[in-house]
Amino acid sequence: MNLNDSKSPIVCFFILLWLIVNSCEASTWHGYSSLGLGFVNANHRQLLTLEPAPSVNELVNSYTNNSGDHHSFMLGFGFEKPYKKLFNQVELRLGLEGVYLRSDKMEGVVQPFVNGGNFDTRGFGYDIDNYLLLAKGSFRITDYIKDWGGYLDLGIGLSFNHLSEYYEFVPTDSSSVVMPAPFGNSSTNKLGFSIGVGLMHKVSTYSEILIGYRYLNTGNGVLSKSTAHPFALDNLVSPAFGHHMLTMTIKL
Repeated sequence: MNLNDSKSPIVCFFILLWLIVNSCEASTWHGYSSLGLGFVNANHRQLLTLEPAPSVNELVNSYTNNSGDHHSFMLGFGFEKPYKKLFNQVELRLGLEGVYLRSDKMEGVVQPFVNGGNFDTRGFGYDIDNYLLLAKGSFRITDYIKDWGGYLDLGIGLSFNHLSEYYEFVPTDSSSVVMPAPFGNSSTNKLGFSIGVGLMHKVSTYSEILIGYRYLNTGNGVLSKSTAHPFALDNLVSPAFGHHMLTMTIKL
């Protein structure tokens, strides 16, 4: 299987999740699902060399992600089981989790030919899909006040990052021209990690509701250079994506 194929991360994600589900013992493992809404922060600048022109040694474009934050959506499924009581009210749990993150229209600014006169700017954008498989450790403070407690989640694993639907547009105050299909869809595999903290409410013996904040770092991604483009562009490398989420998790 070619992991650079745009469909491969999705296939790997669900195969690994299926193996996890079938390896768990129902008597000791408990499942959960999570939803999250938030934003992804990505501030990044890259200089790309174009095909040399007769009048200059080389032409260079500058691609800068907007420093603003972009909306992000999270969906997660996982399994965990109690591992060890550390103190009277603190419990360590171990588990595995699959997470999907979606961010639309990550935008930025193209400054064409920065070493040849800095022509009028263009805008650019692309979509981000992240698929993570994480090994997790969770510290739970149980029954701190009646049925309320707290938690700290730590996770590390593999992130499949798929960048797609690159487009360019011309701002109203610019006289630049949109370039034809400069970059294509591409997938990369990176190390990902997450940190979560929040409140936990015990509903029954095995059921809990968790509400809190979660940070997920999925590493960077790549938009591959397009053979349809008239210039010899390099790949466009994204920043490392940091997702800040407000999450709700239901454990059964």
